[in-house]
Amino acid sequence: MTENGDVVLYSEDIRWDINVNTIENGGEKVIELSWGWTAGMSDEQIAGLADDCPSGHASVLVNYDQALDLISELAATLSQFPHPGRKDE
Repeated sequence: MTENGDVVLYSEDIRWDINVNTIENGGEKVIELSWGWTAGMSDEQIAGLADDCPSGHASVLVNYDQALDLISELAATLSQFPHPGRKDE
């Protein structure tokens, strides 16, 4: 939390889990990718949090083609990372 009470969602020190949901947006079925303290939580769950609990999240909406592009880009990027379970190492 910052000095003025804002919750930090973007920091070089935080590694968020990415929540994936399918939602309707303007009659179109899209994928919501969200991260942050309350990502993936329902309104009821958020309402039940303690007053001093960190909250807030950010999200982006992507369509089917954008999701496929993201999968390809992630696969290409991941192939550059060492991983103990990979057979080529």
